[in-house]
Amino acid sequence: MQMMANEGSYKAGLIEVFNEIDGDKSGTVTWGQFEGHLQDDKCKLYLQSLNISTQDAWSLFRILDVDLTGALDIDQFVEGCLILKGPAKAMHFVKVERETKALRTIVEQCSADIKKLSQGMIMNKGHISVGPQQDKTTKEFGDPERRGDKELSRQDPPNLSVEDVRLKL
Repeated sequence: MQMMANEGSYKAGLIEVFNEIDGDKSGTVTWGQFEGHLQDDKCKLYLQSLNISTQDAWSLFRILDVDLTGALDIDQFVEGCLILKGPAKAMHFVKVERETKALRTIVEQCSADIKKLSQGMIMNKGHISVGPQQDKTTKEFGDPERRGDKELSRQDPPNLSVEDVRLKL
């Protein structure tokens, strides 16, 4: 019962801190507001009393900004601070977890992009086509009909290596 009363007290204190940080009463706190208010001794002492480290303000803000909008609403701030309440180790764990999620998203996007590229290469029989194939073939190799080259038709894409594609990107 005492623990629930403490949590209610912590929550009320955090709501008060949020409202002080949200000076323009917009319902959200930006990085500038957050950073500026962490200079205030009252705010700093309250968060430190919850064992929430304010030394790395940018990391703390990023951890609390779970939807990555660049602004905190009251729920993100209060719930995030309650989760971080405790030794600094909790904050470090959450920071690593957030960075891991961000990296996972990047890797998944890269994987999807590679899959799309590889499917395109398979569809083009291992060749990578760039731009209109007809113009490219005629420009690089001359008109195949004039040269009497039966193997190279206007529909064949030019042969490009992966390095050629990287240079073009």
